[in-house]
Amino acid sequence: VLIDADVPVSQVLTGGPAGDAAEHQGVAEQPVDAHENAGRLTLWLVLAAVAVRAVSGRAGGARRVMGGAGLLLHVAAAVAVGVAGLRGGKLVYEHGAGVRAHATPAAVSPAAVTSAKAAAAGKAHD
Repeated sequence: VLIDADVPVSQVLTGGPAGDAAEHQGVAEQPVDAHENAGRLTLWLVLAAVAVRAVSGRAGGARRVMGGAGLLLHVAAAVAVGVAGLRGGKLVYEHGAGVRAHATPAAVSPAAVTSAKAAAAGKAHD
């Protein structure tokens, strides 16, 4: 159960510098903050689930209710992981966060990707 809490803790701790680097690279602050907030929410949900599961064994008559609450918190944490993952994927694939070209950070906008695809398609027809 404690391993459940270890992963989000390490991800939240290492995510701050990565978010700062993405913003320095030119990624807008709002999507970076949304991803970070989803990570923090995941962390709190997992910590709450671990706490509830730890206490539920000693809850006596409320053990069943505590077990259900723990399960719901784990499900909510799983959903939060999905949301954080989706937002992280968008940071990379839509905003170019962490993308490097020739060992230097490259800010990639959707317009740049579209124009590069159009140029490549034009060369394919030649």
